[in-house]
Amino acid sequence: INIDITGVGRLLECSGRSGFASLLTLYIVAPYGLAATVGASLLGWHKCRGLTLREAALAHVLPALLLLLFVSFPPVSMLAFRAFDCEDFDCAFDAASGERVCEASYLRADFSVDCKTTAHFAMQVYALVMVFVYPIGVPLVFSLLLWSHRSELDPLVDGGMGAVEGRVWSGRYPGK
Repeated sequence: INIDITGVGRLLECSGRSGFASLLTLYIVAPYGLAATVGASLLGWHKCRGLTLREAALAHVLPALLLLLFVSFPPVSMLAFRAFDCEDFDCAFDAASGERVCEASYLRADFSVDCKTTAHFAMQVYALVMVFVYPIGVPLVFSLLLWSHRSELDPLVDGGMGAVEGRVWSGRYPGK
C-alpha cells in the first residue's frame, strides 16, 4: 500500500509553507498527530464497553496504530530518502585535484533547494533520523511484535524451534 497525498503540496502552497522541507515535516508529523487523535478517541470508549484501560489499548488502539504505521510507512520512507538525492549541474573535471567539480547542486524533489547550503544539510540530518525511525524502526517493531507473539500465531510451534508436543515437526500439520 502506498498512499501519496498529492493535494498536500497544494495545501502547503496556499498556507505559504511550500517546499520539500515542509512536505517532509508534514509527512512525518501527521501520522503521530493522527495516532494521538485515534488513540485518545478509542481509549475514551473503554468506559462505555466495560473494558480496563489495558484491554482497550490492546483491543482497539494497538491495531489502529499498527494500521496507521503500515499505511504511512511507504510515503514517509520514500520522502525521507529523497532528501539525499541531489542533481549536479555545470560539472567539469578539475585536472589539478583529479576530482569532478560542479557549479550547482539541487535537490531532485524540489529544485528550489540548493544542496550546498546548511539548510539542506540540516534537512539531511533530520531525514537521516527519520530513516532510522521509519524504514528501519517500523519493520523492526513489526518483527518484534510478531516474534513476541509467535506461539499465539502458530500454536503448533513450541518456543519457536519447530518442536510440537515433544516431537520434531515434520513440516505437516496434524490432520492434513
